[in-house]
Amino acid sequence: MESIRIRYNGVLYRSKLEATTAKLFDEYNIKFIYEPDVIEFRDGTKYMPDFYLPEQKIWVECKGLMNDKDEHKITMLANESKEKEVIIITSDGHFSLVQAEGDTLDEVLWLGEEDVFFAHCKKCGKWYFSDTAGSWACRHCGFHDGNSTFDFSYFGEDGFPESDFQFDVWEDAD
Repeated sequence: MESIRIRYNGVLYRSKLEATTAKLFDEYNIKFIYEPDVIEFRDGTKYMPDFYLPEQKIWVECKGLMNDKDEHKITMLANESKEKEVIIITSDGHFSLVQAEGDTLDEVLWLGEEDVFFAHCKKCGKWYFSDTAGSWACRHCGFHDGNSTFDFSYFGEDGFPESDFQFDVWEDAD
């Protein structure tokens, strides 16, 4: 199925999912770079990631349906970039994380939606992506209080916890 290009905030995005992700980043004051550069992997494969979050030092890929080729490229992106992490956002608003743990495709951790969350730091007030397997420290200021660093998290599951967090940005980019 062909993606429908959507213009949001003066930028033409390749899909509604990309445009609504950009809107999410804008609404939560997350700095991002859209399609920052084409990356060439060691095997000669070229890939252009959807987003880069420079303050969080993490890649973000938007995927409606993912196939084996997409999984391979995302795994390579995690393995061969200095950031070593890729957040995947799906069209239903779920988050996943691919995290390199070594230099081979076999040394990659794939965390599903139950382990990846969008959090709001208690100290600096910024939003960031985190996971239950990581340190839970804020990706912006490094704050960690020994328990949780955030006052609310969204786990990407159907339904929303008791919070004022709204995910209506998925409905329309403009």
